[in-house]
Amino acid sequence: DPVSDGVSWADFIPSSPVPPEEMLAEVESLCRDYLRYKPWRKLLKSVLTDDQMRQRLLHAPGAKNIHHDYRGGLLEHTLQVVRLCMAVCELYPDLDSEILLVAAVLHDVGKAWELDGGISREYTDAGRLVGHISLGLDQVMPFVHQVKDLDPDLILHLEHLLLSHHGKYAYGSPRRPKTQEAFVL
Repeated sequence: DPVSDGVSWADFIPSSPVPPEEMLAEVESLCRDYLRYKPWRKLLKSVLTDDQMRQRLLHAPGAKNIHHDYRGGLLEHTLQVVRLCMAVCELYPDLDSEILLVAAVLHDVGKAWELDGGISREYTDAGRLVGHISLGLDQVMPFVHQVKDLDPDLILHLEHLLLSHHGKYAYGSPRRPKTQEAFVL
C-alpha cells in the first residue's frame, strides 16, 4: 500500500490482503500477454493508465457487502473474473478470448463510481440512482470511441457484454446474454 509518513490505508480500513497496485499490475500484464488485436491493447492501455480511472480502481471495493467488500476488492474480483474467463477460453477455443478479456477487465468499472472507496463504502448518489452497469458504460465508452481502428461490430459486442454481465433481468442486467462470450462473462 502507498505509505505516507509510515501510515497505510490498510491500517484504517478493511483492505485486500494483496496490495491493489500489485493486482492492477497483474491485470495490465495479462492484457499485454493475451491481447494481439492492437485496438483492444490501445483501449485497455488508455483506460488503465488514466489517472482518475487508476485512482478509483485502486481504492474501490468490489461490493457493499457479501463479497470483496473492502479496499482493493474491485481489483481482486476483476482479476478473478479475468482468470476464470481465460481458463474457460482454453477449454473452448471457439470463444473470442480477446473481447472476453477486455470485457472481464471492464465489466465492473462502474463500481468505482457506485460505491464510496473511502471509510464508509456506502453507495454514492450515482450508485443508488443509476447503478454500476450504466455508470461503467458511461465511463468506458468515451475511451472506446477514442480508439480509431476499433471495428464497430466489436464495439457493439463489447457494449452487449458490459450490459448483460449480470445474466438475468432479476439480477439487474439491462440485457440478457445473447452471445457465447456474454454467457461466459
